[in-house]
Amino acid sequence: MRASIQPIALVFRNARLRRLQLAWAGSSLGSCAYLIAIAVVAFRSGGAGAVGLIMLVRTATAAVAAAPLAALADRYPRRRVMAVSDLVRAVLTAALAVVTQIDAPIAVVYVLAAAIAMVATVFRP
Repeated sequence: MRASIQPIALVFRNARLRRLQLAWAGSSLGSCAYLIAIAVVAFRSGGAGAVGLIMLVRTATAAVAAAPLAALADRYPRRRVMAVSDLVRAVLTAALAVVTQIDAPIAVVYVLAAAIAMVATVFRP
């Protein structure tokens, strides 16, 4: 047991690693909350089929966009690519919240969800 806890303790003693891990945890939590939120919106608009459709649209868009966006992202410094990706995703997510609140057509939600998935493809690599 001690051997498995020791690396975790080492990370949390290092301030930079601690901040990095906490930021990653917050980002992961936000991504999961976002996926649940769009699933709920889709379910309310069209049931389980709509949830499957919005997830398919997100996945297909990201898959198609990944290669060209990766080639484009490789031309710029990684930190800048990550920062721009996060900023664009934040703006798109805020727009998604607004269109959901004003009961915009579900197609707008699908387009924004697809755009968020597309922009996210450059962040992780």
